[in-house]
Amino acid sequence: MKLVNLEVNTETGELIPQIIMVSDIKAPAISIDVSNVLTYHKEPGKLVKLIADQAAYATFDISTKAGRDACKSHAANIIRCISPAINESKRMAADAKKVVNQDIAFRREFENGIRELAAYHRKPLTEWEEEQERIKQEEEDRLRKIEEEKQFLIDWQDAIDFNELFDLRKAKKAEDERLAEIEKKRLFDLEVEKKANELIKANSIFEEVTITHAAVKTTTLTNENKLPEITLQDIILVIAAYYFVEYDDAKKILIDILLTEELK
Repeated sequence: MKLVNLEVNTETGELIPQIIMVSDIKAPAISIDVSNVLTYHKEPGKLVKLIADQAAYATFDISTKAGRDACKSHAANIIRCISPAINESKRMAADAKKVVNQDIAFRREFENGIRELAAYHRKPLTEWEEEQERIKQEEEDRLRKIEEEKQFLIDWQDAIDFNELFDLRKAKKAEDERLAEIEKKRLFDLEVEKKANELIKANSIFEEVTITHAAVKTTTLTNENKLPEITLQDIILVIAAYYFVEYDDAKKILIDILLTEELK
């Protein structure tokens, strides 16, 4: 008989034969104690070593059918150790999961309960803080409303000032235009007077006054008439009466006559 002593590689889990002795075809019984799964749960290699110790002394004559069958049965017996160990590991994991879930529920319920208890005892302070916050918010709203009203008044006054400035500018422009018109009229009057005086000085007595706008001749004034000296105002009044126009329009007609006479 040969005795086979198998060692287990703790890294790979492989069975390593050490001593071989003559044996019969019958394979040794192999079993696993599931309680060892908990013992070696963090070191599965040691649990494999326990199985290897049970199967270590068996060897078979592979040249015979009986030896091959015995070897096959022996390997199957070793494989059968997997399911009990895996199932026990799963059961342990399920129990551990229950513990984890219970722990999670405990943490959640405990924390919520403690927070509710603390909130209950803090309630007077919390209500006081909320009241202070409400008062603060109301004061901020009141101050903001005052500032908005101030800004509205400022904007309103700016609008009034702008309108007044616009009206003042408009009035000043109108006044400037009015003064410019007066100055223009004054200069026109001076020009009329200047031209008329020059013509009167050059002709002490008018021989003929021609109204060009209507192509009509006025009464001829000669030296024999011995009329008194004709003034500028007299001439303008004659033109105004003749054409039925205002005094200022008569002056415009007169300046046209004088300019026409001057061009001659």
